[in-house]
Amino acid sequence: MRILCLAFLMSTFWTPLASAAIETFRLESGDVVSGDVLERNADRILLQHPIFGRLELPVAELAAPEAKPPEPPRRVDRGAFGSGWLIGWKRRIGLGFSGAEGSTKEANIDANLRFDFENEEKRWKIDSVYSFSNSDGETDKSQGHLQVNRDWLQSGSRWFQFANGRYDYDRFRAWNHRVGLVGGIGYDLYEGELWLLRGRLGGGGSYELDGEKDLRPEALVGIDSNWTISDRQKVEFVGELFPDLIDFGELRTRETLDWNIKIADGSGLGLSFGVQHEYQSQSDDEPNELTYRGLVTYDF
Repeated sequence: MRILCLAFLMSTFWTPLASAAIETFRLESGDVVSGDVLERNADRILLQHPIFGRLELPVAELAAPEAKPPEPPRRVDRGAFGSGWLIGWKRRIGLGFSGAEGSTKEANIDANLRFDFENEEKRWKIDSVYSFSNSDGETDKSQGHLQVNRDWLQSGSRWFQFANGRYDYDRFRAWNHRVGLVGGIGYDLYEGELWLLRGRLGGGGSYELDGEKDLRPEALVGIDSNWTISDRQKVEFVGELFPDLIDFGELRTRETLDWNIKIADGSGLGLSFGVQHEYQSQSDDEPNELTYRGLVTYDF
């Protein structure tokens, strides 16, 4: 009989507490009270506090809920400089300049223009760079390139096909103009939230418009890597190996590393630091060439 009475009392007093919901309330005085809500109506809220027991909070003494900050207006893409051209593309222009006046007069200019686009079916990357240097009235550097890459994506697959065309200009090389075209297959080796690793394998050729004027059939082994450090910082690496398919043992390599930094959200302004290394085993010039640049960029 005692057991039945005890069970009845426990079920009577425990059931409301077990079904209560723990909530936190802020009063106009600044105090904060938390507890199990036992009863609520238009005038009062009855709480079961773990230390002070039952508390009654008049609704009139509750602080008004804090208003959420308004969401920033969404940026509407109207194309490059509002022209309606290249809507949906990422568009960036960069410019760097340095100089000196004194015992020597120097002027150095670096410029970059880049466009990127990706959807479920295709991926585009168009990149151009030009560098110029003048010392004491003599031009000692004038070089640049234009590169267009297109990837054909397959829904639900890591495999893709690609084609890449590139034009190089260098006033102080044995060749002044060179064009190249390669194509093949690629595979996303790893794709996470912060890091992407992609491989490419294919073939094609390059042709020097002056100099030796040779058409060189070449294979391609390439790797792309993108590392998102934070919302404002991103590092991109591209490595390419071009073995000569006629003169075995001869090859070209090209490695590019770029560190892109956003200065402020919504402004479009940023900084870009890049370095590129090229090697050509069969060349009348210095086989290794290293170039680097720092740019102020603007997303338009």
